[in-house]
Amino acid sequence: MAQPIPGITVAKHVIVDELRLRRFARLAAGLLRGTAAQGIGPRAAHNRAGPGLEFLDLRLYAPGDDLRHVDWRQSSRHRQPMVRRYRDESASDWLLGVDGSASMSLGGKWRQAAELASALAYALIYAGHRVALAIFAERIHTYCPRGRGQRQFGAILRQLMDYEPPERGGESLPGLCAESVTSAGNVILFSDFLREDGMADDLRRLRAGVSSARALQVLGKDELTVRASGPARLLDVESGDERRLALSPATRAAADNALHEHNGRLRQVLASLGMPFSACRVGDDWERVLVAHLRA
Repeated sequence: MAQPIPGITVAKHVIVDELRLRRFARLAAGLLRGTAAQGIGPRAAHNRAGPGLEFLDLRLYAPGDDLRHVDWRQSSRHRQPMVRRYRDESASDWLLGVDGSASMSLGGKWRQAAELASALAYALIYAGHRVALAIFAERIHTYCPRGRGQRQFGAILRQLMDYEPPERGGESLPGLCAESVTSAGNVILFSDFLREDGMADDLRRLRAGVSSARALQVLGKDELTVRASGPARLLDVESGDERRLALSPATRAAADNALHEHNGRLRQVLASLGMPFSACRVGDDWERVLVAHLRA
């Protein structure tokens, strides 16, 4: 018998409380309607919790739920109100593609991305969607096949908790995620998108094979504003390239301008592909970030 989806508690990388997750999941359910491309034939969406006839699972009662869907026997068994959910034909398959390359090990970016991905996985599963996870770099390091319910959420959460980005080497190849999703599926990428070419070719490859795709950029605070001064050694942890320079107001301004131009090119590529985009920095509240992204 299906059980309610558990909350995320304090874990290695993920700190999100259950009450906020439930609140976000109810809000996200409305925002997600229409974000996945709805089509016909092989691109048609599949199942979502709704007023259909096929039983999906049980979850805890929330204010505003239809009392006709309360399962009184299970409520008595669990000693708290339980609501039955049903399948309809409007839910879809989602792949969460999380960048696990070396650059994500810097400045808390991996922790932020893992927290965002786990909260969105909860909301998608709560709404009845099938969700998969791919942690990518120069290859797919971890893959959790799509599924629903408590066990699926637990599997995704464990993989996010257990993974550690390498300190050196590798590169970010989000196009590899195309091998892990069907043409009817939907993808959301979590990455810093700081590869010099903006991952343009990989993004095109991915977008060509799915119904819809989205991108959420995670940046460290020191990547947004360079505060150091004096002699500096800059190391690209993925390629190994190294530069030495003296940080001054002029070089800091040049760095800020370079990031601005890079993100401008990234936004142009994503816009041409019809991929909604938003950005956040390490330390931003996960709920605000995800709501803003889903409204993008």
